[in-house]
Amino acid sequence: MIINEEKLKRGVSGIMRVKNDADFIKASVESCIDALDELIIVYNDCSDNSPQVIEEMRLKYPDRIKVYEYKHKVYSINLTKAEYEYAKSLPNNSPHLLCNYYNFALSKVTYQHAMKIDADQIYFTDKLKKTCDIYRYDYSIDIKTK
Repeated sequence: MIINEEKLKRGVSGIMRVKNDADFIKASVESCIDALDELIIVYNDCSDNSPQVIEEMRLKYPDRIKVYEYKHKVYSINLTKAEYEYAKSLPNNSPHLLCNYYNFALSKVTYQHAMKIDADQIYFTDKLKKTCDIYRYDYSIDIKTK
């Protein structure tokens, strides 16, 4: 997918894919939201209360969080042999492939840079903000190796 960078704003979008992470979502969002310009949350096939927790966070940060449901079954991990064989037979553009789930989420960003945010990860907000600022403000960094 080609994204027209001229239409994207300068800044950083976080992309969070969620499946049954209700216990961790709030803490994860709280640890990263101040560092990001927006957070795109895409949930899929949740059997816990993740959608309700996500909606609670969206209401808390309505200008920063966008939420989407990905309604296709995604074949990615813990597959049976039959599911694996089926997934291998799918065309590259099948919505059932993990790469296209990622592409769906990526298509929702409105900033020039995007980073993966894990729903079960707690971030050091100040360190994440410094990383995002490098992209946001186009800082140059000098990395020296010994």
